[in-house]
Amino acid sequence: MNMRLATENDPPATRREFLGLHPVRWTGIFLLTTVFIVWDGYRRVPTPPAEGTSLNGTATPFTKPTFRVGTFNIQGGVGMDDKLDLHRTADCMRGCDLIGLQEVHGRTWTDSRDEAQILGEDMRLPWLYAPAETRWWHNSFGNSVISDLALESWQRFPISGPASTNNRALLILHFRLGDHILHVLNVHLPTTNDRPAQCAMVAALFYSFEKPAILLGDLNTRPGDPWIEKIRNHSDVVDAVGEFAEQQQPHHIDWIFARGLTCVGGGTIDHQASDHPFYWADFQVP
Repeated sequence: MNMRLATENDPPATRREFLGLHPVRWTGIFLLTTVFIVWDGYRRVPTPPAEGTSLNGTATPFTKPTFRVGTFNIQGGVGMDDKLDLHRTADCMRGCDLIGLQEVHGRTWTDSRDEAQILGEDMRLPWLYAPAETRWWHNSFGNSVISDLALESWQRFPISGPASTNNRALLILHFRLGDHILHVLNVHLPTTNDRPAQCAMVAALFYSFEKPAILLGDLNTRPGDPWIEKIRNHSDVVDAVGEFAEQQQPHHIDWIFARGLTCVGGGTIDHQASDHPFYWADFQVP
């Protein structure tokens, strides 16, 4: 069999066919590559477990007799007027010592900072972003904390099952509060089919912490639900939102529970900065 390499003296069509560079093939390769890139960027990928011993920023010495805790599903900083305004979001939370946030978005093409950093810098408080998923090749969605309490350590781990249609992660934090370690669980529960398992996990973790401990977040559960009623009626659980804010927001799904702490006040703020109000509670330092 006689074989010959294509040379630059051959007609252009012959060289293209030999090298497999027919325009139709190039078009197919380009389309397949584009589809793969779009699919790879669009899909939601759960983040792996992570841990650390510091927030971004330096906490100031805490000497007050009470501390204020807040929880806020910020909806990515988009208010009820469909406008993105993180400064308005920050205005709802000023004066708090510990804030658990949900639905916090990562960086954008125009800003290299995630929303936790933007809010922390606006409020001049240390922050931590704990993304539950990545999308478009960067951390895109999850929880965060903003606090001037002295952090001992934190852990983040995924809780959504393989069949879930979204990704959720727990954020556990341990703060030094006087002579005690304050254990905090920041949660954003889903409404998907693996919700019962996640609810059981959250309750078990909350009860397993030594006192003092706080469970806060968007639990996607209204008053009257059997699971939430079991928690709020537990003998050593304080239901801050139920006691101080439920009259104003009777159908709320955001909660602040505590064990081993005395709640001396609380309330809710609704500046239309999100589709959720902001909830806060004051606790005595043990």
